[in-house]
Amino acid sequence: MEAAEVDTGRPIDGLRIDGGMSRNATFVQALANTTGRTVEVSPVREATTVGAALLAGLEVGTWGSWSDIAATWSPLQRVEPTGPADRAQWRRAVERSAGWIPELSGLDF
Repeated sequence: MEAAEVDTGRPIDGLRIDGGMSRNATFVQALANTTGRTVEVSPVREATTVGAALLAGLEVGTWGSWSDIAATWSPLQRVEPTGPADRAQWRRAVERSAGWIPELSGLDF
């Protein structure tokens, strides 16, 4: 998150997520804690097609502006950070898993 803020020069106040993992409460809470930001879960699990449809609607005049599209957003849930991320625990987990899949062991996270 910090790198994205530096690269864009803009603060990132929160995250909006979709996809299968967005329905995993443990993952969503860990994401909020790790980033220190509110996580908003999409009401549509796979929202890519919804986004494409909204953009198409903007192009053909169904929506008048980006603000009209933004007004359609309402999260299924908001998850607030409950504490700081335990990066030492993360490093230990990465060390324990090193070598499980040899093809991936050379990647540096």
